[in-house]
Amino acid sequence: MKIEFLPIRGGFAMIDFETSILRWKENRQRCTRKDFFYKDCALEYARRLYKEQHPEIHTLTRELEEEFGYLLDTDSDYLLKMIEDTTPGPCHMNLSPEHDLGVPHGLWSWDPKNPDYITDEVTKTNFPNDKYPETGVLETTWGRPQKFTYYTGKTISYNRYHIYASFSGKVRFYKTEYMTKAAYNLAFLYRLTGRYEFAKKAGEILLRFADVYPYWLAHGMYGDIADMDPKIVGQDPSRLPKPKTCLPPNEPVPSIHVGYWSLGRATASGQEGGGFLLPVCITYSLVADAVSDRQIPLFTHEERYRIEKDILLEGISLVVHDTKLNNKSCSNRFAALAVGILTGVEEYIQFGKEGFHQIVEDWYLKDGSTPESASYSMMVMSSMWIAAELLDGYKGCSGKEDPIRVYEWDKYRAVWKGMYDTLLQNCQYPASADSRIGTRLSDLYIKILAYRFKRPEYMALLDHCPEPTQKRGYRYHVLPDEPITSNKDALIFRDQYFPEFGQAYLRIGKQNKKGTFILYATDWGSHHHMDSLNIYYMHNNNEWISDLGYLWDQPERYMTLRTPAHNWVIIDEADQIREGRGGDLNHFAVIPDAWKLADVSSGAYPEASLYRRAVMLCEHSEYHYILDLFTVQGGNTQDLLLHGPSMDCKIENASVTKHHDKLPYQLENPYALTHKKGFSVSWVGNDQEIFTVSVPENNHAKERIFRADGWGQRSATDVGATLPYFLRRHEGNESYTFVSIYSSATKKPFVASSICWQSTDGNMIVCEVTTKSGNKDILLYRFGTGESVVDTPYGPVSYDGTAAWIKNLGTDSKIFLYGGGTLTIGGNTWKSDAQTITGKVESYDEKGFTISVPFEVAAQWVNKTIFIHREGRKTGYQIKQIRKEKQLVYIITWDENGEGFAFASGDTWRMEHIQTF
Repeated sequence: MKIEFLPIRGGFAMIDFETSILRWKENRQRCTRKDFFYKDCALEYARRLYKEQHPEIHTLTRELEEEFGYLLDTDSDYLLKMIEDTTPGPCHMNLSPEHDLGVPHGLWSWDPKNPDYITDEVTKTNFPNDKYPETGVLETTWGRPQKFTYYTGKTISYNRYHIYASFSGKVRFYKTEYMTKAAYNLAFLYRLTGRYEFAKKAGEILLRFADVYPYWLAHGMYGDIADMDPKIVGQDPSRLPKPKTCLPPNEPVPSIHVGYWSLGRATASGQEGGGFLLPVCITYSLVADAVSDRQIPLFTHEERYRIEKDILLEGISLVVHDTKLNNKSCSNRFAALAVGILTGVEEYIQFGKEGFHQIVEDWYLKDGSTPESASYSMMVMSSMWIAAELLDGYKGCSGKEDPIRVYEWDKYRAVWKGMYDTLLQNCQYPASADSRIGTRLSDLYIKILAYRFKRPEYMALLDHCPEPTQKRGYRYHVLPDEPITSNKDALIFRDQYFPEFGQAYLRIGKQNKKGTFILYATDWGSHHHMDSLNIYYMHNNNEWISDLGYLWDQPERYMTLRTPAHNWVIIDEADQIREGRGGDLNHFAVIPDAWKLADVSSGAYPEASLYRRAVMLCEHSEYHYILDLFTVQGGNTQDLLLHGPSMDCKIENASVTKHHDKLPYQLENPYALTHKKGFSVSWVGNDQEIFTVSVPENNHAKERIFRADGWGQRSATDVGATLPYFLRRHEGNESYTFVSIYSSATKKPFVASSICWQSTDGNMIVCEVTTKSGNKDILLYRFGTGESVVDTPYGPVSYDGTAAWIKNLGTDSKIFLYGGGTLTIGGNTWKSDAQTITGKVESYDEKGFTISVPFEVAAQWVNKTIFIHREGRKTGYQIKQIRKEKQLVYIITWDENGEGFAFASGDTWRMEHIQTF
């Protein structure tokens, strides 16, 4: 199902505040809070479970009462203390005077039981603190005169602005954030338990906000303040009618630093909508119609008027003129939607609906994947899912429009499926691009998947994923409207290539549940890294090969973005290019629980005529190994760089001597490795799992190999951390293939030894792998149409297909061929029944495309990958179904159940044959 929201008409200009007041006065009586965010059926079901002492609801209620119940005993003085007259913040970035960890934000904690202080998480010092007086003062005159104080004993220049900490301002920010969260949770408790005292306290908090919010000033997250009506600032914070207020040496120019990106009043990070207005809207919807046991309304008409005008309409005026759509502004758009529904301002509703449609259709990629990173997708989802709840079933202010069915929208389902399908088996995401280590699917998002989409594998996550050790945010609660039954065995981890995202996921182990290997062909984009053709490897909850993660706004963040932070070949010691690097899929094939392969290439080095990586995952029951072939031609030096998971590693079959020359990439303490046969490096992880990197014999003659210490910081607190880096250098301008083998096994390495041979032109690689049981495997790979014969101790090995695997050579052998062709080794020959087929894409839509091929031929392709060439890019789609369409065959890549991926476009296609003997 496809959903279309009517776009805002060309030439549309957002209404001003005065017009919004007129719209509100005209329409507010027609607005209803029924089914606003929580649908009545879900609230009634939750209330029934509460009365029945259902364990989950009972636990939830108890936890919320323990956290917020004490507020019932607080008085009006407490509200004055927690929601101050002075604007929260303004500075979002607060350096610690006592150390440089967590620059530029600092590392702070705050306790509502000791609300007047923040605590440095490193030194445990409380601030404000007389030892570090806030002597820098800014005074404002608009509205109610206010005074802001800053600590000026330490500053840095960050993003072209001199930052000063305001500990008192940070305290006000935390107080405001907490009271916003408290009001919501008290209102939720009221609807869950029916206890009026919860609604009463939530109402008192809202009314206190209504007292002060109209006088809170607009400001930026860097600490600058607009001493004027915030509604004027909201029209364009980059062009103010007079200079802003700021501490020198910053210039008092007429603009908020970085504009809407940092703009706030109750918040301090450019997300006034998501951080304040959305939770306030939801809170108000839960208690607006509350009445006491004596049938006395919680709010008078005048009080409701104040909340709607002085918080909702006042607040949204700050952000509705920002027409750009990004991972921050979307939450402001969705807040406009919420405010519009509650106040009857149709322009705000349309603004929010358009933003929701654009985020889903245009921000997310065609295959449903994130255009940035898992972390930033979840940042968008933190407000996008609320917009979905607001819109699902919405019938307009009149209540007479056709209801919107958000959860039947194919693209919206694909977005959530993309978040599921990129999960690791431990419910975390790989630390790729700008995602922090440990980024995980939260319990809230798991419930959204299970309750709203109700696929068996989503519901299985309810039992599979561990509860978070620390709950954060507003802890919005998603409620089922019917009993949900989960089956842990329904969990699925798919092998697949994401055709727009450009990543190949190869799952490891029985039912794909033991580990994941990822090969990256992702193009450049916002919050991406220089990581084209990078790899990731996790097995048995051990992260063996990984990106270093994301250092957020820290000055050293380039160190995890740069090329040497990843695991691949670097040409001439230079960074990969960013724009235009592309990413192509050459091959992808899967035989479940046996043999899987992926082959990708990119233009990350324009001077290279060849920059390509192929991997083969070979499984032996509960054991496995991965053959990694990185072939390159270009430049004068080619360095295969790999960093290990920890400093504690063991090198075998190689001598290690101190190297006295300097190495590139800021590597220190270098050692040279010399060896006569293949060597290996191993690490020991959880549950005695051993990770081994093997460099096969006969593949090192043209390499110099070094081990050194390099950058290892992966978070705000492990400053100075190092990891071992292994550098394999090849010099020359001829094509060269680096061969590596990775394995992970319990107690003893699975790969005992390995040896490789290559054709004279380097086009074909033959490797022999001996496992710990003594069995031998033979693996072959051809990168193109070059030579197809390699001399080996087995005699000449010839193969004119693409890839082959002989499992357990000589005893109970099994042979796998990919790409057609004939394989001959040791006097034995195996010939494929079919060869590569190519053709033209005749027509296409988002569900698939048509080709001219006999139906009985195409019928054999279901579940295989068909390769597509379009507009200079190569990608691939798994075929979900086929059907006859006149004289053509319709290839379905995205079926009615949401399986597969939407088809973008294509000019030509290619199908490779895979066969076992």
